Parts: sequence; C-alpha cells; structure tokens
Amino acid sequence: MRVTPVALSPHFKPVEWGGHHLREVFGDACPEGPVGEAWAVSARDGAQSVATADGRPLAEIVDADPRRWLGTAVVADTGREFPLLVKFLDAASNLSMQVHPDRRAARRLGGDARPKTECWWVLDAEPGAKLWLGIADDVDDDAFRAAVEAGDVESVVQAHEVHAGDVFFVPSGAVHAIGAGIRLLEIQETSDTTFRLHDWGRVGADGQPRTLHVAEALEAARRRPGGAGPVEPRPYPGLAYERDILVDCGLFTLERLRFDDRVLGRTDGRRFQLVTVLDGTIEIEADGRTYGPFGRWACVLLPAALGEFRLRATDGPVTLALAAPGSGPLYRPPSDLVRLQKVLAESGVGSRRECEGFIAEGRVTVDGDVVDTLGTKVDPGADIRLDGERIGGAQRHVYYLLNKPRGVVCTNRDDQSDRPRAIDFIRGGGQRIYTIGRLDVDSEGVILLTNDGEFAFRVSHPSFGIPKVYLVQVRGQVVPEHVRTLERGVFLSDGRTGGFAVQIRRVQRGTTWLRVTLRQGKNREIRRAFAKLGYPVKTLKRVRIGNLTSYNLPVGKARVLSPREVDGLLAMEHAPIDKLPPDADDAHLPKMPKRTRGRRGPAGRRDTQRDGRRDKPRERRSGRRRR
Repeated sequence: MRVTPVALSPHFKPVEWGGHHLREVFGDACPEGPVGEAWAVSARDGAQSVATADGRPLAEIVDADPRRWLGTAVVADTGREFPLLVKFLDAASNLSMQVHPDRRAARRLGGDARPKTECWWVLDAEPGAKLWLGIADDVDDDAFRAAVEAGDVESVVQAHEVHAGDVFFVPSGAVHAIGAGIRLLEIQETSDTTFRLHDWGRVGADGQPRTLHVAEALEAARRRPGGAGPVEPRPYPGLAYERDILVDCGLFTLERLRFDDRVLGRTDGRRFQLVTVLDGTIEIEADGRTYGPFGRWACVLLPAALGEFRLRATDGPVTLALAAPGSGPLYRPPSDLVRLQKVLAESGVGSRRECEGFIAEGRVTVDGDVVDTLGTKVDPGADIRLDGERIGGAQRHVYYLLNKPRGVVCTNRDDQSDRPRAIDFIRGGGQRIYTIGRLDVDSEGVILLTNDGEFAFRVSHPSFGIPKVYLVQVRGQVVPEHVRTLERGVFLSDGRTGGFAVQIRRVQRGTTWLRVTLRQGKNREIRRAFAKLGYPVKTLKRVRIGNLTSYNLPVGKARVLSPREVDGLLAMEHAPIDKLPPDADDAHLPKMPKRTRGRRGPAGRRDTQRDGRRDKPRERRSGRRRR
C-alpha cells in the first residue's frame, strides 16, 4: 500500500467557555456558536479528525498498515493506537484548574485513568493574559491542601503572563490552568483524563456547579514535576534556516521551523511526523509529487514510511510546528551525521575495524542502497542492514575479560565449525559481543569482549597506545644483542614491527622466558619476530592489557569488568610501557621444579635420595646402586 502525506480536518467541540477565533480560521467548518476546541489530529472514538481529501477517519487510515503509517517503534510501543492528540484551544474565560495523572497515579486510581503529558504553544494572547502552571516553590504539601480546601488554589500555583510564541511544558502531575484571552496549540498524549481542583465557580448546562475531583487531583498532583514551565528553545547549529527543538520528553518531540525557501526532511520508518502550519503557506514534495498548498493551521500527517520529503514556502516566510511520538531529533543536519562504521560498531555487530570490512565487502545497505565506501556518513535512524538483517540501535554496553585457553579462536564466524570460540565462554550475556583484537589459536591469555565499538576502537587502535604484556618462551638462549634488535624493530614481510619492550625473565636449559610489552600487534607479530632472529616460540601468553591482568582468573574463565576498570583501562592510553617493574608478571611464569635436598647419613655424610632410597656418595660414584 502506498503512503502519502495526508491533510486532516479537525473535530470541533462547541463549549460555553470558547470564543469565535477558531471560526476566523476554519470558517464554515466550525459549528454555530462559540467553539473552544478543534481537535486537529485525533483518532479517539467519537472525536476523530478526517482526511480532507476523502473524509476517511484517521483511525481507519492508519489501521490499513500501522507499521508504514505509524512506524515500527510506535507500533512496538502502542500497537495500532494513534499515540498523539493535537488541539487548537480558544479560551474565552479561565479554564478549570486541573491535574493529569502520571503512570503510577493512573495505576493507583484505576478505572479509565490514563497518564497525560502535554505542551502549549501560545498562538495569540490578549494583553495581560496569563496561565497557571506548577505549585509555587515556597508552598509545601500542607499549605497546598489547605488552599484547595479553601477554594483558593490559584494563590498557590505559579502564574505566568504570556505572549504569542511562548511555549510551556506541562508534565503529568503538574497543576495547571489556561487563562482567558489565550489561543494556543496543544500537543499531548492521546488521553483525556483530567481531575479538576478548581472551576472558578462555573456551572454546567443544568445550572449546577460542575463536578470537582479533589481527592483524585490531590493523589495525582506533584509539587515538583520535572521540566514544568516555560521552554527554552534549543537551536540546531549551522543551518541556513531557523530550527529549534522545543520539547523532547521521551513521549513526544516538538520542533519549530522558520524558513522562506525549502527545507529537507525525512521520516525514518520508526515514527511518523505531524506538520502544523502556524504562519504562511507550504507545499510538500515527496515521492516525486507535490501536495498542497496548506495554509494557516493546517495539519498534515507524514507517514513513517514516507522517507525523504521537502517543505517549500510558497508565499513568503512560514512558521511550522513539527511533532512526532518518541524521543530524538526529527532531522539530522550534515554535522550530526555519523560515519557508517561507527553506527555499525555501536549497534554491536563488530569492532570498528570489522565493520569497515563489512562495508568494503558490500555487505551493508542504507535505505536499500549498497554502501561500500569507507567514511560515508549516514543518519543513525536510517534503515541500515548487514547481510539483509536490520541492525538495532545502540545497546547497553557490556565488557568481559576472558583468560583464553589454547585452541580457542577469536572470531564469531569460524570456517572450521568444530573449534571453540572465545564468545562461547560468555554465558548469559544476552547480547551480541565480539573480541577486541585477536589472540591466535596457539596462544593463551587475556582478551576483552564487548559490544561497545568505540571502546573496542580505543583499546585496539595503535594511535591510543594501550600497552599489552606477554610472557614468551622461546627455544635457545636469547643474547642481549637480539633483545636490543627487538626493541628497535624487526623487518617482516608486511613492514617493520613497532618496537617491543623486552626483559629476559628466566633462562633454563635450552629455553628463555621473556616479558614482551607492545602497543600494537600485527598478525602473529611476536612469533614471526622471534623466529626471524632464530628463536622459535614455544609458549606465548598475554598476561596483561593495560590495567587488567589474568591474575586470579583461571584459564577458560571470564568475568565482567566494573565501570572503574573500564575507565581505568581507557586512562592507560599512551602510558609508559616500562611503568611497571620487570617482575610485575613473574607470578604467571611456570613454577620451577623442586629440588630435593639430601640429608646427612649416620656417619655425617650427605646422602642423595632417589625414588625413596638413599645412595651414599661412594656408591653413587661407582654406580653400584644405580639403575
């Protein structure tokens, strides 16, 4: 099914407290008499906005293909329900002082109570008009309850004089009221749960005072709801037009656009967007077509699957409100685009270097197009796939230290499927992880595993210089001249080694144990460097990465790193490789064989014990007791 921008006609609510200003904009579409509210975007039963083109209700439109209209993230969160409600309000008199519950209060109150957070964008206000929002700072709970019982709530709620263009955030739990002479745009969760605290003495159609919900309102009210009050716009930097983030509360996002030419935008498949024209006239270009024009106070639904679109001003400057469910910027200018390999790495599919390989091999697509050029910058919210499987967003980062045994490979995909992998030693992680760097199959020792691509890059890349320490056993007795050669660098087939810090730790019959520290590692670099000098490697153990060591970590076991250890490792960047004493890792050397000391015999001579028997020196020399 093809999705296109859809302009919506509002559902009107004639009420006694409304005025006639909505009629000035919507004309004959408004019913007779004062109209207080126009529900411009609503899918609620009995109050639905409809498509201006064919009169279909909004719920019917999105229900045909919720994932393409609402977006994958919205459907996962709210199902087929349209999650936002957009209203125009015209307050000819003070509206009731009220409270909306948060999620906890709604659960406690039960019934049909639903949480509700909203924001107000003042479109016009008469001189001196004001609204009330949030309990005053110097009012405690007891004073607030006393004011409610005395019918004097407005004296303990903060009053704000308003002007056109002001924006206020009204979180659930905030006591609030809209004053007379204010016309505003309201964006909110799709809920109509309201608890009245105070109604200015108004009466209903039956001539009786309207019902108050004091007990429920006191249950829902909070003295310090986060963020309540005037909004400070946050501008996007470096754009040729004005674009400000007004609200990004996790439930919905609201942005303000001001321009007089064209503006590029896109929906990412995860959530839809709503365009409300506050000043001027626009056309929308999408999918090779032009939609509009749309004039003042028009509301247009941009489906999640629409993709790229352009907003074009047709008659001078325009001001738009752009809203969407969920959190995060609705547009990423070029300065906010991210390198593709970084997006892949942060999603947990591999290290930065591995992700560069995926791109070069043509295994990555962005919005259906293969991207095989390293350094390409993309919108992290785009449809990015590896081998046809869409990658997720950034995961909760995890970090493991494994003491890898011999015979274990450090790759997630092994052509020889019978060999154990390092990731197989991590149990119950629940996330896709990978090793940082490599430790060849014949070597053992510590290796890091994570799903944090940035962390993997900083630990493994030579430019950050985090030292790695190895204990190496080679055949032969290494001479000092060759130690100096290793420290200067050895020429191999793929270039010169980066230089090692080498200390001889033990010399035994026919072998030498050395402690080797390096900052970068080519494929089997230590083995190849020693072999070129005539010392084949018998044993190679990595015993330390920065501040992390295999001490007290048995071979084949892994443990989770603490945040302090992670921070400490990154702090080891460019640390001197001779910072630790030479014997710091001698505990990892194999134990020397025990020598059995002889005991003196009856005549005071030293006997030697063999297989539980003692040989006297003369017998030893003659060989008569030898086997």
